[in-house]
Amino acid sequence: MTVIYPGSFDPFTLGHLDIVIRALGMFDRVVIVVMSNPEKHTSRTVEQKIEIIERSVNSFSDRIKIIDGTGKMAVDIAKEYDGIIVKGIRNATDFEYEKTQAKINRKFLNPPADTIFLPTHYETISSSAVRELVKYGRRDAWEKMVSAYVYDLIEKYYGN
Repeated sequence: MTVIYPGSFDPFTLGHLDIVIRALGMFDRVVIVVMSNPEKHTSRTVEQKIEIIERSVNSFSDRIKIIDGTGKMAVDIAKEYDGIIVKGIRNATDFEYEKTQAKINRKFLNPPADTIFLPTHYETISSSAVRELVKYGRRDAWEKMVSAYVYDLIEKYYGN
């Protein structure tokens, strides 16, 4: 079975990687879908985000696929891959937001899609925290939040 892991991944963190690795333990394939979220402002392109994700995950498995989800809904991508959606949860706020989205995906959309939630082991890491720390040159902190394979790309795409 395939699981779809949608997100803006701005940037892809160890928390995201944790979800991917654990999903690989439960499913045959993980499709990471880089989505454009109009609520989140970013100056990074989807291609730049995909490049960071590729460097972060390629050493883990050939059962991972990374795609551009621009202009698509996660439920439609789940149907395309005959899969379900997985979402990482850091805290109660994440859960409430994702639970509402999961209910909409299941009850009101055709075709419906199921969603599973995985609590991340990195609940203090967020993409926004990484962006803020990079902005202020605090590599001592942000380098503990992303894969070692992407330090140069993070500085290139997110630095001042």
